[in-house]
Amino acid sequence: VLRSGLGGPSRRLRDPAGARCAATTRDPRSADQSRARTEWFASTMNSPHNLVPRAAPTASTSSAAVTAFVAVRPLLLRAPSVIAAWKEPRRPAGCSRRTPATTQRMSSLGKKPARLPDNAPGVLYVNDHCINCAACSNFAPAVFGRDAADRFHVVRTQPGDVAAGAGSEDDAALVFKHARQALAACPVAAIRLEARGPAADRNAVAKLVVRPPPRGENSAAPATPPFPRPFLDDPALSVLWTGSHSSATFGATPYLALGRHRGADVWVMVDTPAFTPAAVAAVEAVTGPKGPAYHVLTHVDDTAGHGRWAKHFTGASGGGCRRVIHRAETVAPHNWVGDETLATDVEIHVGTVEETELPPASLRAYTLDGDPVPDLDAWDADPAAGDFLLLHTPGHSPGSLTLYRRPRGAGGDDGIIFTGDTYVYSTLNGGAMSGMPQYGHDRRTQAETLRRLLQLRQGVWDWRIVAPGHGHPRDYRGRPAGDRAAEMEGALEELELYGRFRR
Repeated sequence: VLRSGLGGPSRRLRDPAGARCAATTRDPRSADQSRARTEWFASTMNSPHNLVPRAAPTASTSSAAVTAFVAVRPLLLRAPSVIAAWKEPRRPAGCSRRTPATTQRMSSLGKKPARLPDNAPGVLYVNDHCINCAACSNFAPAVFGRDAADRFHVVRTQPGDVAAGAGSEDDAALVFKHARQALAACPVAAIRLEARGPAADRNAVAKLVVRPPPRGENSAAPATPPFPRPFLDDPALSVLWTGSHSSATFGATPYLALGRHRGADVWVMVDTPAFTPAAVAAVEAVTGPKGPAYHVLTHVDDTAGHGRWAKHFTGASGGGCRRVIHRAETVAPHNWVGDETLATDVEIHVGTVEETELPPASLRAYTLDGDPVPDLDAWDADPAAGDFLLLHTPGHSPGSLTLYRRPRGAGGDDGIIFTGDTYVYSTLNGGAMSGMPQYGHDRRTQAETLRRLLQLRQGVWDWRIVAPGHGHPRDYRGRPAGDRAAEMEGALEELELYGRFRR
């Protein structure tokens, strides 16, 4: 399944001259049908946001393919021999040492990058290593967007062209700043700069480059770091994008959030940035050398690098950064990444291994320190309770957590939920909220989880902002009350379709 894509077309290789070498045919169906099915399967592996198949495989085949992939994924990650066999299939005699086209399509990072043809002409471009994490279109929507075939993100308009139509010099500078943030956040470095060209292009490069060049080469290069950036560009929210999305978490979006806890203001990091000097500088620019007080790991998929962050802040006065994860994410088979330190080294475990289902009503809740909160009304009435609450939101994974921060603004309408992969935004087909049903553990449970999130009582528990683990945020402040329910309805229907159940 992995090599040929749903048992797709014949596995063929090319010799250095480009002549085809015969290979055993794996699928007796027509080449056109096999090719369509292979492209569909490759697209589902290439991005968690490609949630609607573009080809037309049958429902039973789609379900079988996803089930097969989920079943073998732990083996691929844990067995080097299996990985080697996947990457280096046996070749017919006389064929060159090349990767089959279907494998290249499913793992585009294994080939030389090429500029995507739908990029606007100019210095900034996206290559075909793009994994559709949507970070670029989130940070610079005026510059980046989906290509015409809805397969990749590309540069739709060059920053210089956008800046030319800006109303002021400050607005023009902001265009380049946002494009530079997109370049810095890309987890696979698929956003590139064409350094050669006329003087205008060189000037654009100087405004976009993230790392300043060696001294004396180009003094116009911006030296200020691109991150952190205020979430939704609203400093009053006291939430920040950290940038430095990690390829190991498929470009998941990390955040820093400020709130009251135990009578003091504390910073909480949600999910894990790539551990790089730029990311460390961005975090410490806000939190200081101590780092955030807590690091919430919403689920096992987005934990890569958590140990390096913990080690960095170990020994800082005040105890450093305390990691938090649900206990169900730390054990097999749900700990599919095989990271034993999630069970042995993480400082705070909430819930139990057996708590993988929803309670009869509402959602289980915990403090940042892992203490259960059985009475939410009492928690609301306690002035020392603080602003943060961890909600157990199973479905995508058994121990998925959603961090809730209660409203802090004067209007009382800025409650935020940091949802991890439980509730995300897909940029496919114009954009929609989604539960990522292709990758869910229990779609029926996840659908019920989303309904309970929507039903959290008004007032203290009201949330108007979604900070998802993937895709773009959603801000419902000032919008009709029914918009949240309408957008969630689409995600529920999608979960039903893939899970084959009815409410």
